[in-house]
Amino acid sequence: MRRSVYGAAATWTVPSFLGHTMSTLDAFASSAPPAGGSGGPIVVIVQMEGGNDGLNTVVPHDVTAVDDPAVGTATVSEIYYAERPTLAIPAENVLPLGSTGFGLHPALTNLHGLWTGNGGTDPNRLAVVNGVGYPNANLSHFTSTDFWNTAQPNEPVRDGWVGRYFDHVCAGGGECDPALGVALDDRPTLAFRTATSNAGITTANPGNFGWRDEYYGYMVEDPSMERLYRRMTGVDHPYDDGIDPSSEALAFVKQSAQSAMISSESIRCALDAGSGSFPLATEWASVASNNYLADQMRDVASLIYGGMETQVYHVSQGGYDTHADQRDGGGSLTGTHTNLLTMLDEAIGAFVAEMKAQGNWDRVLLVTVSEFGRKVIENGSAGTDHGAGAPLFATGGGVNGGLYGSLPSLSAANRIKNDSLDPTVDFRKVYRTVLESWLGVPQGQIADILPSAPADFTPISFVTPFS
Repeated sequence: MRRSVYGAAATWTVPSFLGHTMSTLDAFASSAPPAGGSGGPIVVIVQMEGGNDGLNTVVPHDVTAVDDPAVGTATVSEIYYAERPTLAIPAENVLPLGSTGFGLHPALTNLHGLWTGNGGTDPNRLAVVNGVGYPNANLSHFTSTDFWNTAQPNEPVRDGWVGRYFDHVCAGGGECDPALGVALDDRPTLAFRTATSNAGITTANPGNFGWRDEYYGYMVEDPSMERLYRRMTGVDHPYDDGIDPSSEALAFVKQSAQSAMISSESIRCALDAGSGSFPLATEWASVASNNYLADQMRDVASLIYGGMETQVYHVSQGGYDTHADQRDGGGSLTGTHTNLLTMLDEAIGAFVAEMKAQGNWDRVLLVTVSEFGRKVIENGSAGTDHGAGAPLFATGGGVNGGLYGSLPSLSAANRIKNDSLDPTVDFRKVYRTVLESWLGVPQGQIADILPSAPADFTPISFVTPFS
């Protein structure tokens, strides 16, 4: 309990339970932080659920090097276009990443603008890490997602890498806000789970995160019931926290309830603090009304602007399991994958503009993840099937833009798992970079958060240490 986020949250709210000074909800509400937050580093994890097709996202449209001289003379691009006769992105449509021979899917115009620095007036703030995955790739959605969330592939682990980071932050028994992590979802993410609890806040709608009563058959606010509940749990009492230490189970339930009340109040204060002037960026107006990822990103931006002390946000976009109708035929750049990447690009573009307008761009590191990529070959249903290695993106004010890692060999002789790309970069290297360079975890304590280390565990230089 003491080492978990809930336990640390209790030290912030409940004196006799873990020996810290009482801080009531009313006191918290009266001291809402100013818009803009505390100035610390922020990580935003964007999960592309379903297994994103990396080859059609970061396209090897003009890679003229021979893929593998040991098995043939075909170049990387020749293999890509040969294996995807109807799905490959035409070279003339690709958004080039300089002279690398790689380019972005044409839907990713905002991400491409981050790479070019708006035509060269700004630094390159888009990092593309090629060939990311893990050894002995598992191509089950659920299992592989669990591996990415726990950062311990092929091991039966039930706590997440971010949850272990929360435990690291709160290990000293200091004051630890339950809002240290916020996941915009209907269900908790395994990535946030600590050894003892589902840590942080999980809510699909921060504006509705509060007391709800189902007496009338639907969720409605009920202030009278909320007041009664607060009295029952003792959260407002100036001297007695209402928690009986003789019953550990009941004490845990009541303490968790108090943490939830504190979390609800902190979100309410953050939304109120920025309600008069948010959003600052005009780019939100051009985002499609059905872009649910952009809705999540807007909520994250609102909480950052309102002064939340959250260090890690988690959002997700489903639909990347493109076995069929990935792209329409006839040379048209439309279809499921194009629609998904358009939504991703719109959401990230508006969020980046908002962070710059707020003055929070230099605090934010945004990283995309997906449980796996797709196979080299297209299938007979105008789609692609589960693969292994794939690229991911990172952007933020401290990102050193560029191409990192290496594209796995596309040659049939070097593929794994029935035409999958053999990963060249272990995803735990990316996590270590985020933890060590951006969140400031000392090198000697990385093993506490990422105990299962790959053979090559050196950090990647895609981000400048936060200061």
